[in-house]
Amino acid sequence: MNSYFQNSRKKVDGRWSMVDGRKFLTIDNRPSTIDLCTLLALTLLCFVLPNNDSFAQSTADKYPEAKVTQKELYEFDVARAIKHFDALPDGSDWFAVDEFGLLQTIIVRGTRYEKRFNEIQPQTAKFSPKGDFLIWMGLERSYDEKGFNTTKTTVYKMAKKSDQPDTIGAFTSDYNSLSFSKSGSHWVAILPAAKSDQLGLRDVVMIDGHIISKNYPRPGMFSFDREEKLWAYRSTDGPDEDLVTTFAFNKMYTRKVKNQMLPSPDPVIFHYTPDLKNSSGFLESRDYDFDFPHEAQLFKTSYFLDRQDTNHQYVIFNDKREPNFRWINQIQIDTNGSHIAYFACDTLGDTFHAIKNEKHGIVVEDGNVIAGPYDETGRLFISPTGKNLAWTGSKKNEAALYYNGKKTGDVGNYIDVRWSPDEKKFVYITTDEKGKPFVIAGGHRSEVFDRIGRIAFSSDDKSIEYCAIKYNKLLHIKQSF
Repeated sequence: MNSYFQNSRKKVDGRWSMVDGRKFLTIDNRPSTIDLCTLLALTLLCFVLPNNDSFAQSTADKYPEAKVTQKELYEFDVARAIKHFDALPDGSDWFAVDEFGLLQTIIVRGTRYEKRFNEIQPQTAKFSPKGDFLIWMGLERSYDEKGFNTTKTTVYKMAKKSDQPDTIGAFTSDYNSLSFSKSGSHWVAILPAAKSDQLGLRDVVMIDGHIISKNYPRPGMFSFDREEKLWAYRSTDGPDEDLVTTFAFNKMYTRKVKNQMLPSPDPVIFHYTPDLKNSSGFLESRDYDFDFPHEAQLFKTSYFLDRQDTNHQYVIFNDKREPNFRWINQIQIDTNGSHIAYFACDTLGDTFHAIKNEKHGIVVEDGNVIAGPYDETGRLFISPTGKNLAWTGSKKNEAALYYNGKKTGDVGNYIDVRWSPDEKKFVYITTDEKGKPFVIAGGHRSEVFDRIGRIAFSSDDKSIEYCAIKYNKLLHIKQSF
């Protein structure tokens, strides 16, 4: 019998009795409300239902354990929940944002900076691509008679060898963004005004901590030119879409629908280039042209809400038009701009008021359908030279990672892929049923962690190293293939 019932039976003096023809457990001469059938059913459930810990590990347990060595670097305060974290692979620099009493603080290389914020958002707290400095923004939310709309943002920069962060400035802004140039030498902060009727300094755009533009509403989509000397970004002023550049302000077009929150039938062309990546797995797009090399254009045709069959999308890549699809997403281009891949939905069978399953997805590489259909598509990754392609897709609620067309393994809700410098090996991060990440290298897995930082390959490609958080410990991990 289950240990719970065994222990319970030892602590009470109970016996079975008949009440109205039904058998009950009597404890201290008092009939229990649990009859025999209920008790048997509960006992059976204890054997049939999996233990929470073992069930959560079921995805991870499909892989054999890897040979791993680890070293403890830091111990966190268990009373403070860690909200987000990143670390260089060798553990030489790291930061973590934790929360206590609804206020957040940041820890950098073991030193906590006691300035408290309502939020330090993951998208605005990042290491530079080279890992030589850290930028973060702290939000202090306040309100006036119109509500919570006067958020103050303070921007900080901290060099790798510095003991104290530099305060770049404080601005009344919200929904901020942080990005880096392709070389990693420059950083850009976009700080939109926190409220529509805000006076004074507003809608600020900074490069390397210097204000280069202001007062153009709803700034976004920032881009450098290929030499990282000129810049451009988008501004939305009511129905007007404007382009702000190093030298001029230009109106691009006026949307047919003035309300920015409502869909508009305007045809839009989006531009993609490998120069615009905010991480290894996400390629960004722009709806303006600004000196992009190896450019791909995604054309979205006009459509009407009562005629979804008129909505088609297609890509022109390296001056070649690819087929029409119902939708296209997760566009990826290799570093040299020679290969393109994306998820799409085929438009075969389109008719007026046609009823189609909009969720089924296919994988397209260089204009050719190479896999699918899938019930659901997830993430798509192309190696730097374009020789290798990985993606996730699910069939019958079973999600898997596919590598160059071959199913590699089962995955959880999250997936990320990294290649070795020569692209002969790759590792990936996925999650168990509780959302806890672990690393797969050479078909072998690490243990399950709470958070994982950046991953690097050894010079001989026989192992990887990274930092991870397990419970309240920061660990430096070396994992063999």
